[in-house]
Amino acid sequence: MKNVVLVLLLAIACVAVRAADEPVYIDVRTWAEHKVSSIEGDPRIHVSEIVEGVTAQFPDKSTAIRFYCARGVRAQTAVQRLQAAGYTDVENAGGIDDVRQLRFPNSSR
Repeated sequence: MKNVVLVLLLAIACVAVRAADEPVYIDVRTWAEHKVSSIEGDPRIHVSEIVEGVTAQFPDKSTAIRFYCARGVRAQTAVQRLQAAGYTDVENAGGIDDVRQLRFPNSSR
């Protein structure tokens, strides 16, 4: 049991460690939208819970965070809410298709 816990903790730590110049991408769509189509590894925090969710997972307010939704409208709301909460490096990445094209330009996703 201890080995399982250790492996899980190491896996979580590896996922949490990102290159300093690589932003965190967060899907702010609904659970149902995320279930139909998502980008593996990206957390989903609904826009209505964005401040609480981001501050819990990414307490460093200088973390580079990019939000996306279906078209970019909810992502912009997330940006505004996080800026009001003191986050300094948050941007609207647009819709999920925009993010896929940006991050996986040679993929047929």
